Amino acid sequence: MKIKRYFSFFLICSLTFSLITKNQVFAQENDQNNSICTENLDQAIAEVINRPEYIRSRWGIMVKELNSEKIFYNLNGEKYFIPASNTKLFTTAAVLLKYGVNYRFQTPIFIEQTNNNINSLRLIGQGDPSLNNRDLEVVAQKLKEENINQIDHLIVEENNKNLGINPSWEWEDIYFYYGANINSLILNENTFELTILPQNLGEKVSLIWSDPIAENQFTIINNAITAEENTPYNISINGVLGEPILAIKGELAINSGEDSWGLAILNPSQYFLDSFKSILTKNEIIIYQSLINNLPSEKSENERLFMTIESDTLAELVFKTNQESNNLYAEAFFQLLGDQETLKDTLKELGINPNSYNLKDGSGLSRHNLVTPESLVEILDFMSQTSVAEIYQNSLPIAGVGGTLKNRFTNTFLANNLTGKTGTASGISALSGYLTTKEGEKLVFSILINNSDESSATLRKGIDEIALIFAKVKECN
Repeated sequence: MKIKRYFSFFLICSLTFSLITKNQVFAQENDQNNSICTENLDQAIAEVINRPEYIRSRWGIMVKELNSEKIFYNLNGEKYFIPASNTKLFTTAAVLLKYGVNYRFQTPIFIEQTNNNINSLRLIGQGDPSLNNRDLEVVAQKLKEENINQIDHLIVEENNKNLGINPSWEWEDIYFYYGANINSLILNENTFELTILPQNLGEKVSLIWSDPIAENQFTIINNAITAEENTPYNISINGVLGEPILAIKGELAINSGEDSWGLAILNPSQYFLDSFKSILTKNEIIIYQSLINNLPSEKSENERLFMTIESDTLAELVFKTNQESNNLYAEAFFQLLGDQETLKDTLKELGINPNSYNLKDGSGLSRHNLVTPESLVEILDFMSQTSVAEIYQNSLPIAGVGGTLKNRFTNTFLANNLTGKTGTASGISALSGYLTTKEGEKLVFSILINNSDESSATLRKGIDEIALIFAKVKECN
């Protein structure tokens, strides 16, 4: 270390002042390791972002004192960037403010009944992203408790004709779990798992589907081969645009373990209906006809409310969204809000400039989303002063502890001292949140990188170095 070499040389050359010099040097070393004066932030950050691996990237950085106008550093804070999953900071803030922490999605079920038979059972989808097979099992059990063993018409109903695949998403994303279709009839997060297993050398790999109903929606082209031991992994799964086809190719070493892929349901409404029908049938309830209403219908005079499926509270759903960076949940919130203008109106009441961001989805999967680092800092700062501050802040992953930050900042001061939202896409990385410095000061920050040709791991490394610099900040004057 340069400072130690300097100390040794000076000790030999100047014994008279050795004790004084020793104290000065260790004081300098301590300052270097534990604090950076705010006026030296420019230099410290420049040493990171001007490295060869980052020189072609576009950086947006802002850090300020929490609940204060005091800005410590600002680089392109007013410029637009693609935020990736930092978009969720806007979506979850707006939905908490508009609907409150105790809001629950409610999925009503109406029946028209004659004795022990039901002329019709109509489930109206309301976009609950957490609804799963266990909920439908509860419906079946309740029907059996009332001695109902026949349904003439099983109807599941979409409640919003505008839902579907977001046109601004990249088409290759929509085949995977993180790009699952958004609709009113969501079941099992509109995803399933495909497991690939090696067979005998030279044979095609084996495919195991977690859900046979999902499997029936696809035509599979399996050209993946079992290869020799320790063959480098190169399996790929690709969709065919506009076709219900999954093409699997590559090689899987014969000594490989299970290779699991999370994939998106192709037709969520049909999957919901088929799954519901299957569960009822397994519970010995006969279904004569089943159909999907793609538009809302009026409640008939003879219908009555049979039951309502309720989700967990919005506080719990937001926690899952930000911890896991769950795109489907965020899109469900975006649909609940109605549109971007409702979101902007809600956040405008906080003081967020509606011109500082432009969102095309609620999750950040769209590359048409644009936000400024300043807007991210503002929303974090202003949310900390609201009645939902604790719920919002606690929904964010904690560095070195859980969620998408579980494996970051481990064995550093920021473990347990930083909470934030990550964002990742090809050429894009982001981290925005709250941190406590070594001096005990509370800061709010946003770091975004766009237009990079480096790996996500390399981009995260640079972001983490800058966050660790923030942890050392102190005002020296």
